[in-house]
Amino acid sequence: MMIRKAMLAGVFAGLLVSPLAFAGDTPSSAEDMYAIGEVTCKEVMILNGDERDEVISFLHGYLAGEAKKSEIDVVKLGHVTDAFLDKCLDSPGEKALKTLRSLIGQ
Repeated sequence: MMIRKAMLAGVFAGLLVSPLAFAGDTPSSAEDMYAIGEVTCKEVMILNGDERDEVISFLHGYLAGEAKKSEIDVVKLGHVTDAFLDKCLDSPGEKALKTLRSLIGQ
């Protein structure tokens, strides 16, 4: 679990810092691939504070891109993030992206 935790944080952090860094990369195995929709709330919640923030930011950005939104309501984002954290604490087995999507209303 610790290896997956570290890899998950690294993947999301890398995507946030340099989205083009992976453009030409070919994964070496199935373990290098993460289905964003399969990441659980527990996997997000066990990350340290900075890593958790990065993953949640990535998920927000993913959903904004999916919805083709180019503006962010910072106040709403904060409220949704707080609700996401509460919901994930209550339901750690739920999928993180599905949970966030339900709170945003997509």
